[in-house]
Amino acid sequence: MSSSSTVPPDVAQAIALIQAAYAPPSSATPAAIQAVQGLQVQLLTLQRTPASWGLILPLLAFPGDANVQFFGAHTAHAKIARGELDSLTEEQQIGLRDALLEAAGVTGRPRVVRRKLYAALGALALRLTPGNGASEGQWPGWVQGTVEVLVRAGEPSAHVHEFLAGAAEDVSGANLLPQAKIEMIDSLRSAAQLVLQSIGTVLAASSSTQADPDPAALPAALACLTAWLPAGILPGQDIARLVPPLIALLPNPSSPTPTDKIKSEAAAITLCELLGRPPAAWGARVLLEPLFVWTARAFAFISPGNSEDESLDRRYSPHAPPPDAARALRSSSKLLVALGEAGVEWVAGSIVDPTRVALTDASVAGTSQMGMEAQGPTRGFLARHFLRVMLALTAVDHDDEDEDEDEEGDSALGFWYLLQEALWEIPEGNEYEDDGEDGEPKAESPAQKARAAHSTAAYAALVRVLRSKVVWRRGWGKERVEKFPAFRRDVGDTLVNAYYVLRDDLLVFYVADVQARIDAGRGWEDVEATLHCLRAVHEALDPDSAGATPALSILFGPQVFGRLPAGYARVRRTALGLVDTYSGYFATQPPAALGAALRYVLGALTDAEPGVCLQAALALRSLCDANRRALAAQIGAFAEVHAGIGGVPDSEKAKVLQSIASVIQALPPTEGIAPVEALVGPVLQRLGEALGAAGMHPEAAQQAAILQLDMLTGIAKGLTRATDVMAFDDDDGGGVEGAAVRVAREDQRTVAIREALFQAIARVAELWSADAEVGQALSELFRAITALPADLTLLSVPAQPLLGVVCRAAGRRLTGVWLALATILIAQLNPPPMILALQAAPSAEVEACVQSAMGEIVGSVLGVLGAPGGMVENPDIVQEFFACLDRVAQDFTTAFCALPDGAFDALMQCAISALALQERYSLVAACTFLGTFIHRVALYAPISSEQLKPLQAHMIRVHGRAIMRALLCGFAGAAPRSVTSNLLELLAALVTRWDENVVNEAEGRSALGGGGARGWVPSVVFADDFYPSRAGREAKERFVKTVVSSRSVKKTKEAANQFVIVAWGLEGSSFGYSSVSSG
Repeated sequence: MSSSSTVPPDVAQAIALIQAAYAPPSSATPAAIQAVQGLQVQLLTLQRTPASWGLILPLLAFPGDANVQFFGAHTAHAKIARGELDSLTEEQQIGLRDALLEAAGVTGRPRVVRRKLYAALGALALRLTPGNGASEGQWPGWVQGTVEVLVRAGEPSAHVHEFLAGAAEDVSGANLLPQAKIEMIDSLRSAAQLVLQSIGTVLAASSSTQADPDPAALPAALACLTAWLPAGILPGQDIARLVPPLIALLPNPSSPTPTDKIKSEAAAITLCELLGRPPAAWGARVLLEPLFVWTARAFAFISPGNSEDESLDRRYSPHAPPPDAARALRSSSKLLVALGEAGVEWVAGSIVDPTRVALTDASVAGTSQMGMEAQGPTRGFLARHFLRVMLALTAVDHDDEDEDEDEEGDSALGFWYLLQEALWEIPEGNEYEDDGEDGEPKAESPAQKARAAHSTAAYAALVRVLRSKVVWRRGWGKERVEKFPAFRRDVGDTLVNAYYVLRDDLLVFYVADVQARIDAGRGWEDVEATLHCLRAVHEALDPDSAGATPALSILFGPQVFGRLPAGYARVRRTALGLVDTYSGYFATQPPAALGAALRYVLGALTDAEPGVCLQAALALRSLCDANRRALAAQIGAFAEVHAGIGGVPDSEKAKVLQSIASVIQALPPTEGIAPVEALVGPVLQRLGEALGAAGMHPEAAQQAAILQLDMLTGIAKGLTRATDVMAFDDDDGGGVEGAAVRVAREDQRTVAIREALFQAIARVAELWSADAEVGQALSELFRAITALPADLTLLSVPAQPLLGVVCRAAGRRLTGVWLALATILIAQLNPPPMILALQAAPSAEVEACVQSAMGEIVGSVLGVLGAPGGMVENPDIVQEFFACLDRVAQDFTTAFCALPDGAFDALMQCAISALALQERYSLVAACTFLGTFIHRVALYAPISSEQLKPLQAHMIRVHGRAIMRALLCGFAGAAPRSVTSNLLELLAALVTRWDENVVNEAEGRSALGGGGARGWVPSVVFADDFYPSRAGREAKERFVKTVVSSRSVKKTKEAANQFVIVAWGLEGSSFGYSSVSSG
């Protein structure tokens, strides 16, 4: 460090602070780390002071310490980017520009300092280059000027291209208003020829055979080109001239001449970018066809298979390439995948195209070794060869455990999806031609037949490759095991595309494959892989035609499922998952077709392997749900399943009971009473035993109760109809079937079951209302046993008594679960009719039930939220509470009139306080409730003069201004910016529903005037205690004037939106406009 005689004291102090902050800590103790953090805080504080402008140049000029120089450049960048440039005069800003340019021209700086200095220049240009409307900017030609300074200072081309790349990135990512953005783009456009010329010079030098004096020159130049491409300002015809030398730099595994790895990788990255966003005027001849020619030359070791006596299957049959070839494919995988994605339509349309491709200078060499004639290969040859290359890449991709993570990331699977889509979109001849005679479609042309044959052969080879890719291998490492499920899902998506090309041939191949492997008696990992492939393609099968596929009959018959192994947990899990997935297929088959699959599933229910048992329970549930009527004839067999349920793990018993219940549901309701009794009775008995043991063994009793509740939930879900309620053609009762259910519900046995069920639920809620697990179990049960009138089951319990249970439980221990249940039950007390015109008012009994529940819920919630910090500490309760109130406001508005004295005012104060919460979902719920409540009360007040009209008047007089104040403070910044749209809707509700007449009547004023809710805005906004923000007097006056004078809700919202932008300090920012308006 220099002595104090050469460095001013303030600069020397700053340098010492920087060196201390950036020095490695003397030890890893908390005290040492805290000391370093304290120094860094001091640096940030120093950087924010106006005096730090004077530190920039001395720090940049300090010799020998990169940390000091970096902090100087960082200070310049940070202060400019933060908008502190306005604190300098225009003359000082120009002086700063010239000083930074001079500093940038100093050679020998470390890369990190140099890049930060370039970033500071870019940030400065963003503020000096655009004009202000009255005058031009202060830095015209900033790109050319900076380049001139760098070149004059002797900086190498790599450094110049670093600056140029950063300039393009800074402008592209800048948050500017449209006019300023246009001016910055124009400043780049004026430098486009300079950029292209410098890149072309470096590229020409790199293509020569002489040694490159600067290895970093080409990567930097191509990175610059890549950075300028997104802006779209480089002329396409000039970029096209760079394509041949770029391709010439690519590797050629088939050539004995080695290539420079750094150059080839840089060229490949650039070509990938060009493929991703080519100039609009480019055709296939500019980039695609030369790259396809390079592919054929570079990967000539992949057999072209052009022999006429060779079948198409053999031509596309994938051969495992040798290790060197596999490495070559992986090293070029990114470029090959990018080429496939960009040129997939060309490939699909050119498979049988005999047109020859003109060879460029970069692609002439080596054509003889791949059988190309001097005038160039045909497009068909290139397309077919590329298909074989992609098959080979698919075969080696993700194949070796030791391959690098980057190489593993670019899978070729996406190409096959795009190819299938492209093949579908090829027009079948002239769409304007008439059909053949008698309206028959014209026969396929030879070209169409040939294209179909080649695509079928390619996808047939693909499904063989993919089957081998999803085979589980023993001995894999942990990372490979974790990635394998995701890779299998990706392969499954690709198999779906293959099915669209091959159709039933794919099923036939895989079924024959699994049958042959079972016959061989070995390789269960391969059997499991084939079963997985069959499961993956299910979503593509047409349900109407799948039943007629003979291959599936073989698969699920004794030939395959009847011979699957009893061991091998992975095989069993996949086979059971296959049954689960294809459960709907059996509904199209005779009942006997279920035999082998059902026996396999039932045999796995008691498997010792947890994963097998789980999958078996899921498969059984799906089978029973999709084939209820077919299995109802075998209800006796399910009695045996129920008798042996003790051998099923506890975690899966609920699924098994749901499966049995779904079969019972297919019986006539009166015949289902006894089976339901047999299912529910033992569960209720065990639940009663758990309740009785709660005093002596509370934890064990609680877990046992949760298990029984889950079983009851499964039974209730199984009894729910599988058909759509909307399909019933009678009244809300569900037609003939609904009438039969209602008759069965009156049977004394079902009445007794429901009564016992309700009593058990009430006891559980009373005993364990504070437990979250029990609350969740009861929540699931309540959802299963409550239903709309059209979907009643033998176990459905009315919502009214359950609502009482919920309210009492919430009174003992309030949780968000109980409030969410109350919302559901209240909604079911006023269900929507099948026909909207038939909506009837709730009965007096229901009204009284909701009023009672409201009193209990509001009292319990206000007791919790009214405590200090209660609303902040319980966001789930706040959210569910206002969601519940919103439901009551929609369906039972008058229930608010029946609240105890003082409860309504406390409720409104709670809602107003919630408008300042920082937790988004709580605030949104409060906004939604207030908006709904204001709308509904105003809508029904004219016809409810005894209840809602006085309530509205009271709300306006006592709480109206408070609501408006909380709302406007939210706009000013008291509420998160993300809820602006919700606050705008609440503002719209206030100004439309509480107009001048309504407010004057509520406040007892007979004369006109006041402006309604709009009239409250000036007194709130101009109050001394209004929420502090960046909105000045002028912004407030504009906002108030628009709100008070305008009668347009749209203009009111726009004014409020603009006020939010100003209040948050986002004026002049495109981010501010977009984020607030979309929030």
